[in-house]
Amino acid sequence: TALAKGSDRYKVGKVGTELIYTGTTATGTVKIPATVTIDGITYKITSIAEGAFKEDDGLKNVVIGENVTVIGKGAFSECIKLKTVTMGKKVATIGIEAFMGCAVLNSVTIPRSAKIFMARAFKGCTKLKTVSIDPGLSTIGIGAFRDCQSLTMVSVPKSVTGIRTRAFSGCTKLAEVDLRAGLTTIEAY
Repeated sequence: TALAKGSDRYKVGKVGTELIYTGTTATGTVKIPATVTIDGITYKITSIAEGAFKEDDGLKNVVIGENVTVIGKGAFSECIKLKTVTMGKKVATIGIEAFMGCAVLNSVTIPRSAKIFMARAFKGCTKLKTVSIDPGLSTIGIGAFRDCQSLTMVSVPKSVTGIRTRAFSGCTKLAEVDLRAGLTTIEAY
């Protein structure tokens, strides 16, 4: 079932009181709320749909609500003007290619709740300089930061047990990766 409120669009999730954020007609800064009330029913927004903002060249900043746990595959891919992302504290999964090709995204903080970010999650974010990963993340996906040419330093918390193939391939300015105890697997560069 599709729902809308203002410029925002949703669909009902598996649980009837949970919504999947599917997009917006708004530009500039977009705030994905923690909850929304439609026709007297309050819903939690728990995920961002696959491709929800794909190639949205009007999106510059996004604030992800506190109930969102999943950022879907390609949700923000190729948003060429997206500069900042503020993730809610419950984001657990950052999907395949979620932020791929966000050319001007310059910094990102991965919240403590994040357990995994999937393949190519930030691939081609050529202006990404800093990545802050709060403890909690367990796996850095295949090619997760591939071709992030401005990335200079990454500190990997002790919660990370695996860095998948080519996670940092093509990061030509990456001079330092701080690895902590707990890391058991680093796949091919």
